[in-house]
Amino acid sequence: MLAAFESAHLTRYGTRPRATSAWSAGEALLLIARTDADESEGRGLARAVCHGVALRGGAILRPAGAGAHARRGLLVLAFEHRQPAKPAPRSPREQLAGAG
Repeated sequence: MLAAFESAHLTRYGTRPRATSAWSAGEALLLIARTDADESEGRGLARAVCHGVALRGGAILRPAGAGAHARRGLLVLAFEHRQPAKPAPRSPREQLAGAG
C-alpha cells in the first residue's frame, strides 16, 4: 500500500511524500503522510492507491475517508478491505449440466 501511495504521489506531484506510515487492524487500514496535498487531492490519491494495490495483485481496497491538516502538512487516508464478490451457488441441475 505504501509503494502504491508513493507511486501515485510521485506521479501527481513529481516528488515522494516527506514521510509515510501505515497501520492496519482487521479490515481497516490507515495511512498518514507528510505532504502538501489537501483533502480533495487526498481522495484522488486514495483512489489511485486502491487501483495501484489491485494492479500489483494485492488486496482489494475501498477508500473509507480522507482528511488533511494543511498547516502541519499531514494527510490521513483510511481504507477498508473488500472481499471479491462470490459467485452465486449453482443449482444441482446446473452442476449436472456442466458435468458431461
